[in-house]
Amino acid sequence: MSSNKAIVNKPAFRVLMPLFVGVVAYLLILLGFDSISSLKENFFGVEVVICVILSIGLMEILRVGLRNIFQRIEAKGYIVAYVVGIEVVVASALSLLFVSSLVSVYYHYLVGFSSFRTELIVFNAIYLFVSVAYSVFFVSTIYLTKTNLLAISIEKEKQVSMEKELSTYKSLINPLFLYAQLERIVVLLHGNRTDAAAATQSLSQVYRHVLTAKTSSLVSVSNEIEQLVVLAQLLNGEQEAQLVLQLPSVDTIAPNLCLVPTTLHSVALFLVSQFITSSSQPLTLKMFEQDGFLIAQATGVRRLVPLDFSKDDFEVINRAYSYFANRPIVVEDSGNAMRVLIKLITVEE
Repeated sequence: MSSNKAIVNKPAFRVLMPLFVGVVAYLLILLGFDSISSLKENFFGVEVVICVILSIGLMEILRVGLRNIFQRIEAKGYIVAYVVGIEVVVASALSLLFVSSLVSVYYHYLVGFSSFRTELIVFNAIYLFVSVAYSVFFVSTIYLTKTNLLAISIEKEKQVSMEKELSTYKSLINPLFLYAQLERIVVLLHGNRTDAAAATQSLSQVYRHVLTAKTSSLVSVSNEIEQLVVLAQLLNGEQEAQLVLQLPSVDTIAPNLCLVPTTLHSVALFLVSQFITSSSQPLTLKMFEQDGFLIAQATGVRRLVPLDFSKDDFEVINRAYSYFANRPIVVEDSGNAMRVLIKLITVEE
């Protein structure tokens, strides 16, 4: 429950705050009776102990009483101002009852005063102010705790939803891309069996990476670049899909910079779907790091009608970056050149 997680219920607060309030109340009482000059003599006397005991007892009574009242009226859906008002009235009543009783017992039975009306007024005035301030602070901390817990709950729901979507995406195999490669392997089997074996091995490596990525939320940039090289080898096995890579050195990229799994796989297929790729018109894909982004820049001749076998994959990856990096992938299109800006995700080592 949110009220149990509020700071007013923490053991350290329940011990230290009454001590502080008790000492401050004692100083105010000395000021009220114009006896501040006797502070040095009486600071460790019975009076300060009584003030601390009053503070501890009163704040515990307020904590339990206000919590019970809050739980009762909160369920009825009252507005915050009404709840605060009720809590202040209850706190004032509890303070007057408790302080008056304890002060009367102290002065009547321990000190032996028959009349202590002034003392009673001073004690009640000080602790009434403490009670009102405590009740407002109590309600404020509970509502603040509720707001924080709600925000955390919403964030966790977003994370779970995003992880489920990513898990579903990573468990799927792009059927159009897979069938296109299988058809090419079938053709190669009737011609060059060596090329068919190489294409089969590259295809298995590509999808082994896709399936392995199911166990990770983030992977290193170097791992993604290695898998991109394998994908390029697979695409370059047929004359209709020539892909020339210009990749950064893995050593130049910090090891704590990560990407969502299969990011470069999806980005590369997205760019291939946008450009004509052949042995005479190869697609040049250059990647480099700049200002916290991994930039994929493709130059070539645009297709009249883009292929759509990578559209869904790219959209899922894009939504993942909106969550993990708080920034979606940016695509800059300038005709025969296209830039894809991928926000690098920093993981604390």
